[in-house]
Amino acid sequence: MIQMGAVNINSCIVIHSLPGRIRLKLETHLSEAKIEAYYRSIPGVYSATYNSISKSCFETFFVAPNI
Repeated sequence: MIQMGAVNINSCIVIHSLPGRIRLKLETHLSEAKIEAYYRSIPGVYSATYNSISKSCFETFFVAPNI
């Protein structure tokens, strides 16, 4: 369970991931704006887009290069 202030995301499942990209399936009653704002507030996350029909959130994020 993920807590966003006083509101919870009941479940979060990784549907697909590649370096710098991830799609999550979320079970929540939060608005699209709140979910997107939460994930965009995480350091390193460039973008987050939530689709309320599929209940999935697509995010792009920084990946450090292997040196």
